[in-house]
Amino acid sequence: MASENEQELRRHLEGVDFAANTEDLIAIAMNNGAPEDFIDQLEELPRKEFEDLEEVVEAIKDLRADG
Repeated sequence: MASENEQELRRHLEGVDFAANTEDLIAIAMNNGAPEDFIDQLEELPRKEFEDLEEVVEAIKDLRADG
């Protein structure tokens, strides 16, 4: 079962057509009404192309672990 954070991520990134780069993720999240703190997390992600949502989930987990 997905954690609450993963469910939030999926909700805010609904409609992303993968592979997607960081800027695409930010734009979709903004269009989906994501809160500013969520957008801030996306802005901290590496500037790269993500193959799927699971890769985004892992990158955000890594950010939180490093933070």
